[in-house]
Amino acid sequence: MDERRNSPRVEFSVQMEVRKNGDVFQGTSVNVSESGILIETNKKLDLGDRVLIRLVLPSSKEITGTGTVVRQQEFGKEGIGFAVHWELNDDQKRTISEIIEQEIE
Repeated sequence: MDERRNSPRVEFSVQMEVRKNGDVFQGTSVNVSESGILIETNKKLDLGDRVLIRLVLPSSKEITGTGTVVRQQEFGKEGIGFAVHWELNDDQKRTISEIIEQEIE
């Protein structure tokens, strides 16, 4: 999820639930691509952590997928951002692609 991305990235802000080893916390998506998502939260995660992410889209459609934390960054005074590389099935990838196409238009 560095500057050598192969997937278009679009700004996309929705509330989400993130789970790691039974710990559940809230976050907000910052942007999304077919390969990953950038999430802002106040919870610190470590590089390599595997997480389960649940997004509820404005259409009420829900996406749940797993991924691995590949990058961290600070947001404001207390916020932390982390980039997650997706591990999605074909249906989930299709939904993410549809989101990106709608946002690009």
